[in-house]
Amino acid sequence: MREKLQRAYEPLIGRGLRGLAWMPLPSDTPDLVRDFRGSSFGFTGAVQLRFERDLDILLTWRSKTPMTLDVGEEERWGPGTLDRIGPDINSLWVDLPGATLVEVDLFTCGERWTDGLAPLDGAPVGARHRLAKNGAMHSFWIGTAYGNNLREADDLWVGLNVDPENVGDLELVASIGA
Repeated sequence: MREKLQRAYEPLIGRGLRGLAWMPLPSDTPDLVRDFRGSSFGFTGAVQLRFERDLDILLTWRSKTPMTLDVGEEERWGPGTLDRIGPDINSLWVDLPGATLVEVDLFTCGERWTDGLAPLDGAPVGARHRLAKNGAMHSFWIGTAYGNNLREADDLWVGLNVDPENVGDLELVASIGA
């Protein structure tokens, strides 16, 4: 799983971000629309990041255990299953397009949904993106989460210039572009 994410991110390092889309299940769309002006929020679905030269990556969670961060295809969800919503024009998220992806750090967590399950063995639960724009660095997280804690889960959490609550418990397993 870690290697798949690394391969997906490698050609994106040094590219400019052209756009991003939140892709919630329709049942999560009302809550996402209520929350997406904030610097962090969660939902079930996927996140699409589009870069220069029409390169993109779709991040979601694995549909089988362990439920960790994964590169996905929209077709996995089925035609028309996910809504597509851009950043709110009155939020800090609209400043991200045009930023250059400098580095991506992948993190794992020792916490499992159920005690007694095998450890995650380095399977990533979160990706911290470092983007540069106009001399400023931005930190953008995407991860599988329960609330504001990245861990094995079937929801996503995103955060802009804010860390997940359990950042101190996360273990760095790969740095791409460093």
